[in-house]
Formats: sequence, C-alpha cells, structure tokens
Amino acid sequence: MAGPHRDIAVPSAPDAELPHERAGRRGSPLLDRLVCRALLAWCTLVAAVPATALAQALATPREPRVSRTYPVFVGYLFMFLMIAIIIGISLMPSKRAHQD
Repeated sequence: MAGPHRDIAVPSAPDAELPHERAGRRGSPLLDRLVCRALLAWCTLVAAVPATALAQALATPREPRVSRTYPVFVGYLFMFLMIAIIIGISLMPSKRAHQD
C-alpha cells in the first residue's frame, strides 16, 4: 500500500490501547463513570448556588394594589347564599320515591 498516509497508525481493534492505559493505569469504566458523575454534580452545585443567591437578591416583592374594597357584609351575604343553595339541593327529594 503505497500512499502519502501510509505511516499513520489508526487503532481500530477493540483491544487497542487507550491513553490512560499507556500511562500504566488500568481504568475501570465504573470508576470513570462515578468520577464523571461526581464532577458533574459538583459543577452543578457550584453553578447553582451563586445563581440562586443572585436571583434572591434581585427579587423584590411587588406592592399590593388595592383598587376597591368591599364591605364585610357582602362576603357574609355571599357565604349565606352558597350555604343555602347547598342545603337546598341536599334536602331536595329524589324522583325515585315510589321505588323505596
């Protein structure tokens, strides 16, 4: 095979050496995944804490805007009306009285 790229060695076999294996350390896929997840969790916490603090510092509650106030008796009248409707519907006789 004569060509301009004949000196390049491409590891294509499944048993080819990986960079961390060349250094003399045999890596465990499980350990690599755990380290990766721990690093990801740590980076997430490092990024989330300042963002939360900044959001809480910038958030100020709005002033309530009350445009109109109603007298107390309007609320009591509405409550009495709802209770009367509920009791009236509950005491209404059913249409199946002749079957009892």
